[in-house]
Amino acid sequence: MGHKRYGYLPKSKIWREIVREMGAYALGQQDVLTIAKNTLSNVQKQYSNFENDPSIKTTFEFLLHIAQAFKQQDPVRYLRENNIVEGEGVSVFKITRAAINYKTEEVASHEYQAFAKQAAASALSSWYKSHLEEGRGFFHEGVDFYSSI
Repeated sequence: MGHKRYGYLPKSKIWREIVREMGAYALGQQDVLTIAKNTLSNVQKQYSNFENDPSIKTTFEFLLHIAQAFKQQDPVRYLRENNIVEGEGVSVFKITRAAINYKTEEVASHEYQAFAKQAAASALSSWYKSHLEEGRGFFHEGVDFYSSI
């Protein structure tokens, strides 16, 4: 209730221990304060390492490529030349799919990668939706959003 599910649950030893503690709590063998402290500690450790994770870096790199592409005279060409999209035409669906598939081999943490890719897809979708409501498309004039999916 009230949380988003991103489809990937962490499987590291420290998170499996938290899950074990939650089971112990249900049996009356663990206090909630300890579980909360351990969870907070794990989250703080992970956030402090975000900047070093290759998935975070490649997702940020992807978003910078998208921003740079639409400053170009021919954004589709730029995206193709930089291995962002393949083929002709661009759509928000094609770019979102590209965000998810961009440099997937550069991964240190599947958890970070899942969160980073989902965050990029959500950012693209949110940006598009907000600008569509203002009557502006995702792309500048001359780029057909509906050209291919």
